[in-house]
Amino acid sequence: MTQKSIEWFWKSNDNPFSNEESVDWNRYSDVENAIIEEAFSTLKKTHVIIDDYHIDFEHRVQIANDDKTKQRPIKRVEMNKEEGGRLREARFMPNPIVPS
Repeated sequence: MTQKSIEWFWKSNDNPFSNEESVDWNRYSDVENAIIEEAFSTLKKTHVIIDDYHIDFEHRVQIANDDKTKQRPIKRVEMNKEEGGRLREARFMPNPIVPS
């Protein structure tokens, strides 16, 4: 059975507002995606803070908290999620900690 899931992406081009570059979208981490979607779904929030950035839902941009001129477009995509889903991104550490 196919379920729907919502994924949020940010435009990662060197110049994100250029129409001359090929478009490159990066997916937010699973935790960030959940935070963004929860805030978006409440309809009462116009912004949500994600670490060093905040998301402006009205203008569909990600804005750096320390420099308002650093902005990137964002998008919300409804995707098919196959039964069982995928593992959470960054769930496993690349260099596990060995107890001493």
